[in-house]
Amino acid sequence: MEDSASTSLLPQPAPLFATRSSTLLTVPDSPIRKRSGSAPALKVITLASLWNLRKEQVRALRMTWTRLCEPPRSNCKGIVNLVERVWEKLDRKDSSVRNIFYNAAFVETMHDRCERRRSKGSIATLRDHTHFFVSLVSQVIQSLDLNPENILNHVDTIGKSNHAYLKQYGFRSQHWEKIGEYFVDVVVIQDCVRGFPEACRAWTILVAALVDRLRAAPRRCSYVPLSSSQNPIINSTLSVSSLELR
Repeated sequence: MEDSASTSLLPQPAPLFATRSSTLLTVPDSPIRKRSGSAPALKVITLASLWNLRKEQVRALRMTWTRLCEPPRSNCKGIVNLVERVWEKLDRKDSSVRNIFYNAAFVETMHDRCERRRSKGSIATLRDHTHFFVSLVSQVIQSLDLNPENILNHVDTIGKSNHAYLKQYGFRSQHWEKIGEYFVDVVVIQDCVRGFPEACRAWTILVAALVDRLRAAPRRCSYVPLSSSQNPIINSTLSVSSLELR
């Protein structure tokens, strides 16, 4: 008994691998990801995203379009006057353009359907097309943040019904290219556009995309979301580079 008691009173040797807990290096547990409960964000397709327009470019288009639609001033001639310049320049460069529109209008008056269409407002002369083009651009600007299906179907309808009809009188795809080029030329030199960041580039992209859509409308049935490899803007002969400022 005494031997066992004396043995228990003797100091016990420390364990060979004992260390203080404060000096242990521990690997932290891997963090557990907790679901926030929110649904994953879905990428919304808009007309702007389809035409590769950034947010700041959309803002530039809206702001400058508002300025262009205001009454003419010394530093901004007004959008109607600017579009009239486009048609006048097109007429000067190619005298056959005016005859194309007037011949088409004359032939239409010889058909019974002309009276039915006139109730909707026929678009025949160059001046008619000025106001029509301004209205179309305005609708496109207003649709930049919306689903593109409605506006693209509208553009396709215009390209098919109105301007596909003009082909038999000599209207060619080259005329579309010139319209886009001349429109960009007269818009980007306006003070209200030049002074707004990203505006010149944004107008170049928008007009190229719109003209491409109108020109390709006779070959298109209806709006179908396109991949980048199928996007007519990317594969178009009327590329953004062809409309760059010189």
